[in-house]
Amino acid sequence: MNIAAWRYYLRLYQGFHKLLSLSIILAITQSILLFASALLVGYVIDKVLPTRNLSLLVQVAIAIFFIRSLEQIAVLYKQNVDINITKWVIEKIRNDLSKKIYTFSRSYYSEADMGKLHGYLIQDTDRVDTLGGALISNLLPAFLVSLVLSSALIYLNVFLFIFSLGLAPLFFLISKIMGEKVQRRTQQFYDAFLQFNKEIWQALHQMDLTRIQTAENFELERQKRYFENLRVKSIAMLLTNGTYNIAQQLLVTTAGIIILLIGGYAVARNTMTLGNLIAFYFILNLLRNNLTKVLNSVPQIIAGNESLINLFNILEIESCRPYQGVIKLDFSGKISLKSIDFQYNNTWVLQNFNLTIPPHKAVAIVGPNGSGKSTTTYLILGFYRPQKGRLYADDRPFDILDIAHLRQQIGVVMQDVTIFSGTIWENITYGLPNATQAEVVEAATTATAQEFIIGFSKGYNTLVGYGGMLLSGGQRQRIAIARALLRKPKLLILDEPTNHLDEASVIALMKNIKQLQPAPTILIISHNLDIVQEADVIYALENGSLVAKKI
Repeated sequence: MNIAAWRYYLRLYQGFHKLLSLSIILAITQSILLFASALLVGYVIDKVLPTRNLSLLVQVAIAIFFIRSLEQIAVLYKQNVDINITKWVIEKIRNDLSKKIYTFSRSYYSEADMGKLHGYLIQDTDRVDTLGGALISNLLPAFLVSLVLSSALIYLNVFLFIFSLGLAPLFFLISKIMGEKVQRRTQQFYDAFLQFNKEIWQALHQMDLTRIQTAENFELERQKRYFENLRVKSIAMLLTNGTYNIAQQLLVTTAGIIILLIGGYAVARNTMTLGNLIAFYFILNLLRNNLTKVLNSVPQIIAGNESLINLFNILEIESCRPYQGVIKLDFSGKISLKSIDFQYNNTWVLQNFNLTIPPHKAVAIVGPNGSGKSTTTYLILGFYRPQKGRLYADDRPFDILDIAHLRQQIGVVMQDVTIFSGTIWENITYGLPNATQAEVVEAATTATAQEFIIGFSKGYNTLVGYGGMLLSGGQRQRIAIARALLRKPKLLILDEPTNHLDEASVIALMKNIKQLQPAPTILIISHNLDIVQEADVIYALENGSLVAKKI
């Protein structure tokens, strides 16, 4: 058990003291009502039936029905309270996780196993939700009810209760042995499920590649191994859980039979009334049911504990944003990189790199693939921090700036544009949901996208499909450019704009952008020298350094 993880988890309940108190009160009320109904049953056996008083029998029966009805109402109301508590808590956890994942650096996402991370965020939060239900709805009330019922058993016959208590060590021994096995099998199943989740996630994301490579049979055989492993681990876990529950049930049943025999002997010797024996056995069955709830909660708590630890480990990751400044700069568009050295995995990408992009000018960086062009973009966006040197915005060092606020004033169209399932409108206005129709149309027109958009029967409400697969490459790129322009950026970065646009389209696009008022600073990154002739300044990048400049 991870103590720190459980401290975090229990702190989430701090705002629910009143509801938790109400839940406890309802659990105690339920147990008192159960005790009262048991006493009335004993009263009927010992006092009412021998007198053959049918009127009194009817009155007691009505009282028992009324008490049990109140008990069920208490149960129902408690369920409502418990559900609200657990769902609020799991919502808090999901909110904490959402906030956390947006603090991770790009380095973390470059190296993380995204399939497993996805599994943690989906399956683990669901298991922790189940854990909360097991604790609040089963374990805690069953424990409280068991305390009250145990007091009732002591009241009815202390000897029988002590005998029942003597069986407790055997229960705990079986629980410990079986619990460890349940934990082991649960972890094995969990690992197999995570791998299964990762493989399905990957298969869906690389469907086109699989078909291009005609690798369907290869994928099916590979996935078959993971399916088989999941089946084996799932069966092992379920059988272990079932064996655990059956063993506990048999122990409880055996104890009940022995107590019934001993109690019957006491009745035969007139040391206990038949009504008290029936009431004792009735309450003992209620106690058994509550203990069964406790025992059945153990596998859920074990699985939830593993998931809680996984989620807490994510929350404890220290991979944070490269810059922690707080100054919000009214950016003019000037960016400077001075004496920059940067490496990935001990491989130098940029060395003694110097670049100044003046405001309201168009600057181009040309170089072969792998020369560090896209890395320059990532540095300007504050995704990475160089190992040496500094970046400046309007001559203010990145270290003191609120980089997220600076990024709001930068429009970026990456080499591989991101288009998500939804409509054209939703893709263009992503991050700016309050944009007006006029603003969207203006951005689309500047991006040379308006013509093809209005050509669709549904216009901006046209669905683009998964990853924009219902659009051409050029259409996807124009929508991405419109999205960048909608924020009226002070700096516009176009990374490889020729990927899906021909030279004439790029020239038309650049002409439109230069006519914007106020004119944004433009950074064009390309491997094609012919396509960047519209720039005011052209730099050539080779082996991590700017080796030439053309004006």
